[in-house]
Order: sequence, then structure tokens, then C-alpha cells
Amino acid sequence: LLRKHLEEGRITSITQLGLDRFLHSIDLIGRERKIITKKLILELTGKNSNIIFVDEQAIVDALRHIGKKESRVRQILPNKPYEAPPLGEGISFLEGDPHAIREACVASGKDSLTAALIAVTVGIGKEPQETVYRAGFDKAPALFSLKEAAALEKAIFSIQEEVKAI
Repeated sequence: LLRKHLEEGRITSITQLGLDRFLHSIDLIGRERKIITKKLILELTGKNSNIIFVDEQAIVDALRHIGKKESRVRQILPNKPYEAPPLGEGISFLEGDPHAIREACVASGKDSLTAALIAVTVGIGKEPQETVYRAGFDKAPALFSLKEAAALEKAIFSIQEEVKAI
């Protein structure tokens, strides 16, 4: 299907929406020599990942079809309009203030730092052990002292800077 529709096309843009999905726009020469834009959307959202092919009006097809039985939020079916998945709520791990992230972790009431990081941030995924390791903890602490707070904020800041540099 993709070869049939996209073989003569050129990728014109690659954009990221939020921290976990990519959108590729592809321009083609259509009937009457007009440029037609189609999209190949890669939703990289863990177990619900999907590849969706969209033309100018609606979904052409998807790797995984999602109907009303599978999701009350949105449907991914041919000839339906495409709706982006809802963005996660929380502080952006890559752009948020390290102090605000630490404060939110303490206020979350979670038992461990890893659970708190997962609960209050978006973009960290399910494995925040790198942050815990860089803060110098053997295991995720339950409570934060001033020394631990400074180490955690420093670890978050260093990860943010590395990602920005890349």
C-alpha cells in the first residue's frame, strides 16, 4: 500500500509532537500536476504504537486498526478523520525546571523516587534509573534531604543538557 501511494514522493518534513510521536509529511505530484501532501504518522507510545497513513482527507490505512471496542478516546480506521492521541499530563522532563520536578516528586506522595518521576513527568518513559544513578543513589530514596535534593536536581539538569546538545 505504501509503495503504491508513496513511491514517487519526497519527504518534506519530519516533526515531533510532544515527546513520543513523529509525523512525516510526503509531497507527491498528483493529477493535473498539483502537489498532494500525504502523511505517514508513527505514533511511538509504548504498547499502543502504530503506523498510520493519512491522505489529505482521512486515514487511508493503519498497521493496527482501533475501533470503538478497543478505545473510547479515538478510532483508527480507514476513511475516518485522524485525531492525534491525547498528550500526557505532567512536567516535561527535558524542558521542565529541575527544582519544580523535584518538588512535584516530593508532593506526589509516592514511595520511591522512580515511581514519583514516572508519575509527575512526561518524556521520561518507564525507566528513570539513569536519573537515580546520576544522583548518586544506590536505590531510589523515599524521602529527600537537602543533600539528596541538590544531587537529584543536578542529575536532572545534566540529562537535560546532554539531550539539548544532541
